[in-house]
Amino acid sequence: MEKKLLLNLAKEPDTKAIKKAYADFIDILSSALDDLNQRLKYLSPEKTKIFPIGESTTNTFIDEIGTEIDVMLAINDPQLELANNALKDANKQIKRKNSRKNKELIAIKTNNTSQEITMELFKELINYFSPTTRLIVTKDGIKIFALQELGFNFLIRLSTFDKNDEEFIFKIWNPIAYTTQEINLFEYTEKLEEKNLITKDNLFKIIRIFKSLRKSLILNRQMSPNLLNKYAIELLCYNIPNELLEGSDIFVVLAKSINYLNNVPYNTLTNFDDKSSIDTFIFSIINPVRVISFIDKIKKLAFN
Repeated sequence: MEKKLLLNLAKEPDTKAIKKAYADFIDILSSALDDLNQRLKYLSPEKTKIFPIGESTTNTFIDEIGTEIDVMLAINDPQLELANNALKDANKQIKRKNSRKNKELIAIKTNNTSQEITMELFKELINYFSPTTRLIVTKDGIKIFALQELGFNFLIRLSTFDKNDEEFIFKIWNPIAYTTQEINLFEYTEKLEEKNLITKDNLFKIIRIFKSLRKSLILNRQMSPNLLNKYAIELLCYNIPNELLEGSDIFVVLAKSINYLNNVPYNTLTNFDDKSSIDTFIFSIINPVRVISFIDKIKKLAFN
């Protein structure tokens, strides 16, 4: 790959469009929540926080238009968390005994939970978009395919948190499995930004290059989008030692980075906490076979 093209792939994208789309989307989401607040508990503005997460907050996305913007809808209410726990327990029962009584129990337990909020918000949001915009509920939350209408797709993740928790651990609700997973979102962002500062912006440049190579492979049907997602790319790049990310020649930095990931034992790679296994980051799609396949593909694409 030519150095000029490589430099273009590494460049920070323009953020004007994504900022406008996010502002427009928040207006829509806020209006929908205001409507729901009239009939659902736990949605008062005092208890609710809305903020972007992921690559749009670090500017490691690769397209000004068309990327998916991750949005967190976080609610601080102990009663909501208690109701969620009761629903999770009821769901476990129905899996063990598929009876009519348990199905009725699950319907009752859904009241005033993150599941009810998710489904009611989904139905409310449909009224705010044109027929060209498709909405679906996935294990991650509510996906809104608003590329034609807003220029971007959106994903709303619903979570609970404790405002007295200094680490701000968020419990992300899975509306398909009726379960939650915990994540320290601020640690994820801070660790990436800190490493990028130390490496003089080379970390984010390498992340953008990796994501661009991934996109080329997907467009050329050489890999599935589900082989590794954008969070897995960031996590892989985070594991590259700082000394390998140093240097003014991004082509050399890329070569060292790919070579390192091609040879490092998978079990030595960590999460953003620098302690737990790389597999524990709940937003990423990653495993040893996927990593080996991806690195092999981008190595050929970048240097052949």
